[in-house]
Amino acid sequence: IQPECRCPPSHPIALEYECKDPPETDRIPRFNSDAHNVAYINDGNSNSWWQSSNREAPVNITISLGGLRAALVVVMQFQSLLPRAMILYYSTDGESFSPRQYYAADCSIFGLPNNGLLRTATDVNCVTSFMSRDRFVEFRVLDVGNRPGARDYFLNPELQAFAQATHVRLEFLSWTTDQILDQYFGIREVNVYGQACVCSGHASTCRGASCVCEHNTTGTRCDQCLPLFNNEPWAPGTITSANTCEMCECNGHAASCMFNATIGTGVCVGCTDNTRGMRCEFCQDFFYRSPGVPLDSPNVCQPCGCLSAGVTDGGDCQRGDNMDGTDSGQCNCKNFVTGQNCSQCLSGHFNLSSSNQDGCEVCQCNTAGTVASSNICDMVTGQCPCKANVVGLRCSTCALGHYGIERDGGCLLCDGQCVECTGPGPTSCEVSE
Repeated sequence: IQPECRCPPSHPIALEYECKDPPETDRIPRFNSDAHNVAYINDGNSNSWWQSSNREAPVNITISLGGLRAALVVVMQFQSLLPRAMILYYSTDGESFSPRQYYAADCSIFGLPNNGLLRTATDVNCVTSFMSRDRFVEFRVLDVGNRPGARDYFLNPELQAFAQATHVRLEFLSWTTDQILDQYFGIREVNVYGQACVCSGHASTCRGASCVCEHNTTGTRCDQCLPLFNNEPWAPGTITSANTCEMCECNGHAASCMFNATIGTGVCVGCTDNTRGMRCEFCQDFFYRSPGVPLDSPNVCQPCGCLSAGVTDGGDCQRGDNMDGTDSGQCNCKNFVTGQNCSQCLSGHFNLSSSNQDGCEVCQCNTAGTVASSNICDMVTGQCPCKANVVGLRCSTCALGHYGIERDGGCLLCDGQCVECTGPGPTSCEVSE
């Protein structure tokens, strides 16, 4: 019923369902779900234990740490005699395991020397000294007397990675020669000590296995910068440098940036408010930066507003005109067009039209008939400013019954007998009959 509930050879079955283990009050039915359950390995009670099936080897025990931890110390307290050979493994995914320590009465079983030297921070050796301990086996990553770099753990990313684990596995391979009757493996407790969460040096507190990230970092391990803080490459924090993520200068117009290794700085991503550029410092096409508006204002870029009939292009306007970085917003006008938006004809021109490559027509006023010899006409109608009694779009003739268009004051009234004046005098006319 409970395959993990069994009596060792030293405790023969007293009744059909009990193991003989005086005093009588400590007996537990062998089919009880609490008898030698595997959960006793980490229940915090050294009076309870788990034991393997009799004469079964090898045996694996895998312990989940509930998330990624820095497993700096592993302490195993045995109920049985110590195994003759065993291996301690770490895993960061619960699937692939790599050894951290070999234990054996004779390390040749693993093809390794007894108590070999650790030459690098992540070397793994085989030790025999564990056999002399009183049913306790301990593994320390920061074995400062033997492991290179252990004193500088917080400056050694390679050693920090070596200590990380989501799971710890114990593999028991064989018994000692003293275990003639009790050929099983029994463990009272396995304790793992270290850092409760792995936060890349960017958190001082955790919530369970989750880091409370600092230094403008984010992620389950604080292993990336916040979206707007990638002005420098992410780096783990150390005891000598926090390596705080640096904010990109996007002038309030972007929510994220990316570090560009080519130019060695962060580049803003997704500029808003009609801005563009590495720092969202320029306006997009067809927009310009208004003088007097702060660069971080959401209204910094205004539409060019160019009149399509008066421009030489699609309606973009000039930028980068002023010393303070603002723009004039001047549209690119056709030859005979003026105004910031190219919405007016030049003086002396009229009839702004998209079909006219110059934009407007020349007025062509008859200056002999215009006030002050002006050649400036109405920019919409093309009407020239005529003298008194001068008529026509271009002021080219005197009104009926008048003469003298060249006079400064305008045309004069003909003699009463005249039907139409021909000039140059009031009687130079056709006489009515």
